[in-house]
Amino acid sequence: MRGARLGRLQASGGSSRRPLAPGGGALRHRLSARRALSTALPNRYVRIEASRIDTKAGATYPTPGHGHDFRMNIFGLLFSVGDINAVQDAVWNDDSFLPNRPAQPIEGGPLADLSAIGGRMAVTLGDGAEPGLLAQNRLRAEVAETLGDEHFVATMDLLQAFKREEDAELKEQLGRRISDVAFWAQWLIRGVLFEGKLHWELFCQVVLVVLVVLVVLVVLVVLVVAGAGGDDAAADAAAVLPGRHPRAAEQDRLRGQRGAGAAPGAR
Repeated sequence: MRGARLGRLQASGGSSRRPLAPGGGALRHRLSARRALSTALPNRYVRIEASRIDTKAGATYPTPGHGHDFRMNIFGLLFSVGDINAVQDAVWNDDSFLPNRPAQPIEGGPLADLSAIGGRMAVTLGDGAEPGLLAQNRLRAEVAETLGDEHFVATMDLLQAFKREEDAELKEQLGRRISDVAFWAQWLIRGVLFEGKLHWELFCQVVLVVLVVLVVLVVLVVLVVAGAGGDDAAADAAAVLPGRHPRAAEQDRLRGQRGAGAAPGAR
């Protein structure tokens, strides 16, 4: 079933250079010993193609469909400038930068999981009855356990349905659903990135290793300075150790000098 549905996506005019199966193949990044700072455009799964600026448009700034023509390749499904503008027309108010309506919970199908998780995400929920997923440090686990291949397929089916729909009213409804999916996905992304900081998970394992190495180097420097500079250097090094007051180090130095000047056997 999944292969048949994804096969329809390729048949819609999308690039067939990579398989679309979300569980493997092209969607799994190749592991490499060297990591590039950015992914080359031909290797991106969502990329702009056939971008062309109309240099004869005069002084008008080029915008999508008006002086700038291109298409978006979204995992093999091609969205033209007309498709992109149609989504924007369904979502955004022509007289302002505000959407026509606020985002709504997603109803029906696997994508409803996005708003279901997002609605339980906040630190303090609206009813105040129980803490949200962020407060419980459970959001990342909930996302990992719930979202999977079926949500990817449902998203691609939604984009394809919008692209093919010819009825203006139905197309607008699909455009708003695309907007809702985008909103809840972005909301979950922000929560996933924030959750660790909320619970003081500030450092990853690599950073912790670096910190340990730095501490060891500082200790070695103190020991080297103490060994090369004699008693004075050792006292100076001891003075910077935690819990060691500088005046105590000075007193130790004076005691050493008095002891060295005393006659043998003197007390």
